[in-house]
Amino acid sequence: MSFYRAIAFFVLLLLPTCFVGAQPVQAYLPKQATFNGEIPLPSETLGFEIGSRHVRHDQLTQYFKTLAQHANRINITSIGRTAQLREQILVTISSPENLTNLDTILAKRRIPYQNKKASTTDEPLVIWLGYSVHGDELSGANAAMVVAYYLAASEDKNIEDLLQNTIIVLEPSINPDGMDRFVNWANTYRGSANNGDPEHIEHHQGWVSGRTNHFWFDLNRDWLLLTQKESEHRLEYFHQYQPHVLGDYHEMGANSSYFFQPGIPSRTNPLTPKQNISLTKALAKYHAKALDQAQRLYYSEESYDDFYYGKGSTYPDINGSIGILFEQAARGMQQNTINGLLTFEYGIQNHVLTSLSTIEGAWDNRNELKAYRKQFYQQAISQAKKEQFDGYLFSEPQDPYRLNALLKKLTQHHINVYQLSDNFNYKGKNYNKDTSYYVPLEQNQYRLIQALFEQKTDFPDNTFYDVSGWTMPLAMNIDVQALDSTWGLSLAKKPWSTKEITRVSKITTQSTDYAYAFEWHHFLAPKLLNQLQSKNIKTKVATQRFVSQVNDQNRTFSRGTILIPASIQVAQNWRENLAELAENTNIELFTINSGLTGEGIDLGSHSFQPVKQPKVLLLGGNKISQYEVRRNSLLS
Repeated sequence: MSFYRAIAFFVLLLLPTCFVGAQPVQAYLPKQATFNGEIPLPSETLGFEIGSRHVRHDQLTQYFKTLAQHANRINITSIGRTAQLREQILVTISSPENLTNLDTILAKRRIPYQNKKASTTDEPLVIWLGYSVHGDELSGANAAMVVAYYLAASEDKNIEDLLQNTIIVLEPSINPDGMDRFVNWANTYRGSANNGDPEHIEHHQGWVSGRTNHFWFDLNRDWLLLTQKESEHRLEYFHQYQPHVLGDYHEMGANSSYFFQPGIPSRTNPLTPKQNISLTKALAKYHAKALDQAQRLYYSEESYDDFYYGKGSTYPDINGSIGILFEQAARGMQQNTINGLLTFEYGIQNHVLTSLSTIEGAWDNRNELKAYRKQFYQQAISQAKKEQFDGYLFSEPQDPYRLNALLKKLTQHHINVYQLSDNFNYKGKNYNKDTSYYVPLEQNQYRLIQALFEQKTDFPDNTFYDVSGWTMPLAMNIDVQALDSTWGLSLAKKPWSTKEITRVSKITTQSTDYAYAFEWHHFLAPKLLNQLQSKNIKTKVATQRFVSQVNDQNRTFSRGTILIPASIQVAQNWRENLAELAENTNIELFTINSGLTGEGIDLGSHSFQPVKQPKVLLLGGNKISQYEVRRNSLLS
């Protein structure tokens, strides 16, 4: 046999391995299940079977939209677009009657449980399943298609009865941009035959990996801080649905097995009610049963904790829900591990099993879950009344950007914040009504308020999985005070809303103005400075304090103040550009009409140093963390 014939024969022998894991969707589901033949299978839209290759985000969303066109149990909601303009979708699955009346049903559930005798019997069970927040953990996104098909097409009477009284929400891809970054890598470097060697290039993503979103941010750390579009879009709908149970589907190292919560018992935030852990354990029995029947390895109550409320499996815990983390050992199409050959199909199957066990367990425990949610909010009010203080007062008189950012985030978390209607003095400190706000403890989100504001530094077990600090006002450098007395405190009648944003007055400039200045304490001051330099507007920085007249009054400017003298400008229309940029960044611009100051350095002093525009070097690549990219400034 010639060399080339030998190679051809060898390739023919390998060809069947290209389709390892290429099973029809029914193979992932209960054997006794029967399906409506008019409901399209994933393969009819994708052109290949689930598990045979990684699915792009556009293929994923196309299948769900096709499914919704043919199944009356499915609704698709577009909740926003990512930085790369990929569509984020929610898939709501229930009976046709519930979907028709969805807005009314959800509105009723948002009414607080102030009446202890109020019944939850007629309230539907709500289950939220979120998949692949890390874009390179795609067994979850693929499992979502299987679960959706099963619920949409199943002819089982039990499924029909369940959907009459249950609303199931799927988020098939929490991180669309990271997903496609990973899929492009994996599909580019996989061969015609799958390769299980851990050192194969498919298993070693290029820098940056698909784990993070467009801005290289880990979206599974963003439920509290809400720094990313994806998180903001999702949270709005989370509070609309207010699920009783939320499943959060991930992947972990290939040499592991399968994990489901509860995590390490001693590492739970004290604000989480103990009954939450009890219900998590009750649901864990269903996951164990499903994996036992399939003879799959798994573990629980190890490795992971429940301290930080900014994750997909923990934010529900501080919002009256039961959050559950699932971790599947996986990486790539297949990989040789200490437990044998691990295939993509195997990982998908496990996530399907625990998705269905979550639904089954929640359904069987629906009365307990509904009662828990009701009790969660009723206890919040009673516990707030027992605190030794009444609420939190915060103020930010210098920087409206940081103030508005904090107000917006609190509102997004459905926390009621009230602006002061009169000036207030507390322990010798004056709080101006225009820049001061109060958060009363006695409201539905009492526990979440404590999670965001308290400065707890000691826990029974001080070992953290990762994030260990999350006090929001401190993160924004905003002064906050716990009030043990509200005597004399006068508040607005209605909570603050995002429409009420303080902005600087219209900025006007005149050709006779001697100089302009803005202060460095603004969060967006570096942005404004860079924009001025980009338009060739010359700037200087004060290295000493000075006092100048502004509007016929003396004003003290601290070190770091940026000065824009008229005498050194050469750019065209620089005054108009300056005014426009200052307004756009919402930074107050002060007009100074004399170079002679009342105190401190004069405007022509050597203590005003010219500011050169930095040239930023961004270092990245192998051995550099994509979370902590080094930034070096090279001054020209």
